[in-house]
Amino acid sequence: MTIGKYAALFLALLFSAAGRADTFRELPVLNWEQRSDWINVRDFGAKGDGRTDDTAALRKAFSGLENGVTIYLPPGEYLISETLNWRNEKRLTGVSVIGHGEATRLVWNGPMGGRMVRDSGLSLARYTGIVFDGKGKASIGMWNDQECKFETQVRYSFLAFRNFRACGILCENNRMDLRSDSEPAFENCIFDNAGTGVEFTSFNDYDFAFKGCLFLNNRSSGIYCRRGNFYMLDSRFEKNSVDIIAERPEHGCSIRRCVSSGSGAFLRGEGGVSPLTMENCTVSSWSSGEGAIQWSGSLLAFNNTFLPGGTGKFIFRQETPFMALSGNGHGDAALFKRALPAGRKKAWEIPAGKLPAINLPETANFLVKTSRIPGKVFDVRRDFGAKGDGRSDDTEAVRRVIAAARAHGKDAIAYFPTGNYLLSESIVIEGSDYFIGGSGVHSVIVWNGKEQEHALVVRNPRNIVLENFRVCSRETLANHAAPWKGGKGANILQEGGERETSIRYNGVFVYGKYQPPGFAERQGILFRNLREHDAVNLQYLEGNQRYENAGDGIVLGGVCHEGSITVDGVTGKGFLGGMVRLATHADHPLQVRKNASFVLPDFYLEQGYDILLSLSGGRDYPVGRVTVGLPKFARAMNQAEKKSGDIAHKLISFEDYKGSLNLLAAQFHKAHAKTSRSIVLNQGNESVLNLVCPFYYDVRLVLPPGLVCNQIAPNGFPKDFPGNDNPADLTAALDDCTRIGMLDLRMNYPECRK
Repeated sequence: MTIGKYAALFLALLFSAAGRADTFRELPVLNWEQRSDWINVRDFGAKGDGRTDDTAALRKAFSGLENGVTIYLPPGEYLISETLNWRNEKRLTGVSVIGHGEATRLVWNGPMGGRMVRDSGLSLARYTGIVFDGKGKASIGMWNDQECKFETQVRYSFLAFRNFRACGILCENNRMDLRSDSEPAFENCIFDNAGTGVEFTSFNDYDFAFKGCLFLNNRSSGIYCRRGNFYMLDSRFEKNSVDIIAERPEHGCSIRRCVSSGSGAFLRGEGGVSPLTMENCTVSSWSSGEGAIQWSGSLLAFNNTFLPGGTGKFIFRQETPFMALSGNGHGDAALFKRALPAGRKKAWEIPAGKLPAINLPETANFLVKTSRIPGKVFDVRRDFGAKGDGRSDDTEAVRRVIAAARAHGKDAIAYFPTGNYLLSESIVIEGSDYFIGGSGVHSVIVWNGKEQEHALVVRNPRNIVLENFRVCSRETLANHAAPWKGGKGANILQEGGERETSIRYNGVFVYGKYQPPGFAERQGILFRNLREHDAVNLQYLEGNQRYENAGDGIVLGGVCHEGSITVDGVTGKGFLGGMVRLATHADHPLQVRKNASFVLPDFYLEQGYDILLSLSGGRDYPVGRVTVGLPKFARAMNQAEKKSGDIAHKLISFEDYKGSLNLLAAQFHKAHAKTSRSIVLNQGNESVLNLVCPFYYDVRLVLPPGLVCNQIAPNGFPKDFPGNDNPADLTAALDDCTRIGMLDLRMNYPECRK
């Protein structure tokens, strides 16, 4: 697998020497054209003039929230003196709140200690382009208490939280029913001058994903995680008391490609039942005499760079972490081991791999100064007569609106307001420099054609964006368990291009969430016959992913959720993988065939059916490698287990797979009150299982005779574990994480600034 011949040159240019300057801390201005289904707060009397109290007008606008509604705040400074409730009496899905970035400001003008916004359970929501300014008086910018229902998959994009006494965002369970918040994604957000940037404190506050964010001047911490878990990617920390506090997270956490400069400490906390991964980070000029890392527990650390430059004397505090270490670059294993207190060097060294560390400079900043958003709006309903009622055939209107956006180019958008748009024939997406999008999960393209055919077919795309809509078949629109005859038609098919192609999927929902057993390859998104010149950026996607002979292309997943991944094709010259994914109630959540290769560093995996990771192949195919990080790894009980009470989870299977399965920082979770057995199945003799920094949470891992297994386990081997301790076999897995990081920087941060 390769990342492309220009990756090394790109990184050299991206992080070339530059003079030190003040950290850029502004949101881009997002110049939206108002859409036909957006509710404009000015229509309710909001002035946004920085003088008028807009509390009553904004409350009136938000009182109309229903599923799929978008509230729009044009540029302006909106003063509020009381808490705004972003809620309804019931759980809502697909709500959006849209502003113009730095040009839309929500400013606190109320009493000391107030809370600006209360979100009580808006799942699958989007908050984009707003500055929340507490003026040093408000306690909290956004308070999430999930009063209406458990909240999941909310996206926070291009938001700034400034000048708060306590928190920019506080997520806490509702005291009456313990409802929590899971799978939020924070993208290009700023947390400046608060007590804590983001605080989440409940057992079910899981899978908090941060990407491209900036945390600075926070008096307590950038983020504070107690009990839940998080993934911190491509973010900058500066002059915080502590950048990251993690108090006994319930599941695995990770910190990847982050930069810290001038803070008291980078990481503080304790990992009682789960490992933490830290890789390709740069930490400089920390001031705490207790160390940049004040962590106790299992830690997988590799390719990190430490540049003291301040008053801090130690990398680690005196309490010893258990560590599995690898080194390429300044923060190598030898440096880590020297930094540990004398007589307490409980570290396992993994030899360096083939790829060098990324070595981010201490001035690196991931905030983008400009953002690509749609230009001219072509509306399928307003301009082309679509009904969007789920009964009328809208095929011709859909075809025409996409053709209009394609012909116009210049980032025009074919826009689908909230509604259900029925298709009887496949729609081909081709051309360059335009968007296809909707308002969110309630803008639905509904396939009503043959089961073997595909709703949308993508061919030779160049700089196209698909965003904020859902594609499904008519029978699964309201029922994911609807009968299936085995048809292999996809919601979206993308075929290999005839020349260089590029496309971004950002907020696209396809079939696969909460599917019943046997539906792993139903509908979803299908990539077929990708070539070396095909580049796919799955920035945010939900549902089944299917790959057929796609190994020569590049597919990079960002924050993706739910469904199953099926890779059917030999390992090629490209790269297939993702960064963060959750899968629950999924059939065969990851299955690879023909010795295929795949990389997924943070894969939260629970409540699946029977085998969760299945690898098959044979001697006639090239050697493959699957590298997966598992913050949680647990399967639901099947019916036989429920009846007998004998819980024996079959988690992994090899069927003549020629290659290795590498599990990084895996938490083998019991998932039930009874102690579980986690069973690995094997057929053939050419498969290797490598375990790096695993944690066995009251679980006994059962291996079959003859399966080669290597393990670096800082918290000790499970009782009677038959594995070997051969660290030389583990380095390729760490290289996979660095490789996906290089791709991420190249594809997502072309404006990474120092």
